[in-house]
Amino acid sequence: MTEETPGFEEKPDVPSGATPEDAEPKAAPSSASAEGAAPAGDANQTAALVAQLDQVRTALGERTADLQRLQAEYQNYRRRVERDRIAVKEIAIANLLTELLPVLDDIGRAREHGELVGGFKSVAESLETTAAKMGLQQFGKEGEPFDPTIH
Repeated sequence: MTEETPGFEEKPDVPSGATPEDAEPKAAPSSASAEGAAPAGDANQTAALVAQLDQVRTALGERTADLQRLQAEYQNYRRRVERDRIAVKEIAIANLLTELLPVLDDIGRAREHGELVGGFKSVAESLETTAAKMGLQQFGKEGEPFDPTIH
């Protein structure tokens, strides 16, 4: 912070070579001359500003519409990608289980003929557990009538 010297008043900047009277504020031009020139200049300036404001508002409206459209497209894209991802996962699981069903049937037939032993038993149990985690469920009992709505 600087200290001001007492007794000095701050004056507006005066161009070099100007007299002290130039630094004093001058009275506004007479109202008669100002009124005659002002309406024509102000009307033109106002019209130009209004036109410019309308252009800016139009551009803003267009950009807002573009932004809203892009946001909607992005949300639709995300939903579609998520839906497709789920569909691909379900199809992959269905294809895998379709290929594993004959193997699981063979394991079931082998179990009917005798006790599974050793490593084959643990592999069969692991395979059945994994298939169950993927959503494969055994339904119906032997001797039960065939129901085409379930099977």
